[in-house]
Amino acid sequence: MRDSNPFVEGMPHIVINRTLTPEEHERYREPFREPEHRKPSWVFPNQIPIEGTPEEVVQAVETRNAWLTGTDMPKLLFHASPGCTIREPQLDWCRTNLRNLTCFEIGKGFHHLTEENPHAIGQELQRWLSEINAGQRHTGG
Repeated sequence: MRDSNPFVEGMPHIVINRTLTPEEHERYREPFREPEHRKPSWVFPNQIPIEGTPEEVVQAVETRNAWLTGTDMPKLLFHASPGCTIREPQLDWCRTNLRNLTCFEIGKGFHHLTEENPHAIGQELQRWLSEINAGQRHTGG
């Protein structure tokens, strides 16, 4: 993986629900042209928590989940169909466990949602932030 660049060369065709233009694909390549700059690409897969390891990542996920489930801070979750990492079981968990959550389906998509429907995401984010700001003005927050 150090000499090849599968996350940039192969994965976009699998995890993005549209074809990147050659110019867009070049933008993805820019930070990883040299093999020594690809370290995040070959370290990252080893940091995905599976069956309790790596322990420090599992702890970080548990700490994050404890905070997310314990706070009333507004949260916005974008998801797509069929989705990739956020599908019905994860959506159900979020809806059940996260207070003050807004879920927004962007339509058809897989993993890189901002590449698949950037306008819907931008518009919903703007609407959601305006709603939060308006609510804070009314409550004095």
